[in-house]
Amino acid sequence: MSSLDALVTPYAYLRRATAHKNLANYKAATTDLNRVLSQEPDNPVAKKEFAEVEELLQKAEEASRCKGRKIVIEDIEGSDEDEAGVSVGGEPAGEHSDMGNAHNKPFPKKNCPRSEECGAPSHTQNGVKKDCGNGQQPRKPCEGDSLKQNRVPIPGTENTAKSEIKEVKPSSEPLPTAARLKSEGNQLFKNGQFAEAALKYSEAIENVKNTRSENAEELAILHSNRAACHLKDGNSRECIEDCNRALELQPFSVKPLLRRAMANESLERYRPAYVDYKTVLQIDSSMQVAHDSINRITRTLIEQDGPDWREKLPPIPTVPISVHLQQHGGVPASSSSQPKILVEHGTYTQHSVDMYSGAG
Repeated sequence: MSSLDALVTPYAYLRRATAHKNLANYKAATTDLNRVLSQEPDNPVAKKEFAEVEELLQKAEEASRCKGRKIVIEDIEGSDEDEAGVSVGGEPAGEHSDMGNAHNKPFPKKNCPRSEECGAPSHTQNGVKKDCGNGQQPRKPCEGDSLKQNRVPIPGTENTAKSEIKEVKPSSEPLPTAARLKSEGNQLFKNGQFAEAALKYSEAIENVKNTRSENAEELAILHSNRAACHLKDGNSRECIEDCNRALELQPFSVKPLLRRAMANESLERYRPAYVDYKTVLQIDSSMQVAHDSINRITRTLIEQDGPDWREKLPPIPTVPISVHLQQHGGVPASSSSQPKILVEHGTYTQHSVDMYSGAG
C-alpha cells in the first residue's frame, strides 16, 4: 500500500466502490472493497457490498460469454455530434462535396474492355487489326466513347456546377468557443482525465452563459457531462447539483436522472435514488441498469423500513406523454409545458428554476 492510499479513509473507498458498482465497473469496485476490508476486516457494509459485487461480476462475465447486450450509460453526451468530419451545422462536410460534384463525374462506361485495351486508337485494314505504331494492340471501341463524343453541354450548367462547388467547400472557420471546450472535455473524459474534463466543461458553461442567446439544451448537456466527471471521481454531492441544474433546463432527461440516482445511492440516500430509477423506467422500460438498481434498493429499503417502506418514499413524478413521444421518435416535447422536478437534500420539491441557478 502506498503512502497516498494510507491517507484515504475506508469510508471514501467504500463510497467510490459503490459508485463503481453502479457504473458496472465491478473489478474497480472489488479493488476498493479489498482496500476497505484490509483496514477494517469486520466492516459489515463492505462485506455485503463485496458479496454483491462478486455476484454481479460473475453474472456480467456469463452475459459477455453469451454475447448479451450491454447498456452503457456513463458515456458523456455530445460525443457523437462532435466527431471529426462534422461541420458546425451538424452535417458531414464531405457529403456536400460529393453532392455538389455529382454532375461533374463521368458517366460509367458500360461493356468497356480493360483500360489497357482502350488506351490506343484502333486501325483495321481488310478486317485485320494492326498495331498502332507504339507496340500496343489496337483497342475495341467503347460505348462510353460515343456517349462522350455525342454529349452536348446544356447552356448554363457549367457555371452552375462551379458555383455549387464553391458553395460547398468545407468551412475553415474555427468552432465556437463553447463547442471547442466541450469537444476538448469529451476527449479528456475518454482518456480518464475526469478532473481536467470537468474544468473544460466549467469553462464551456461560463462561455455559454456569457453569450447573448443562452442555449438551454447545450447548457443541460454541459452540466450533465460535468456531473459524469464528478460521479467518476466520487464527488457525489457535486454530481447531484449538476444533475439538478441539467434537469431544470431539460426535465426528464435520462442521463442526468440516472447519474443523480447513482450519486444518491452512493450517499445511501436510497429513497430519492429509487424515485429517479423509477422515473427513468417510465421513460425507457428497457433500461436494464435501472431494473437491477431498483431490485437492489428495494431489498435495502425492506430491511431498513420494514413492510411499510413504500409509504416513506417521496412521490414518483408522472412522465408527460410528450416525453414518451420524444423518446420514441414522435413530436418533440415542449420544455415549457413540463413541470420542473428537482431534488434537494434527498426530497422532491416544486420550486422555480431561479432558486437553483447557482447549482454547479
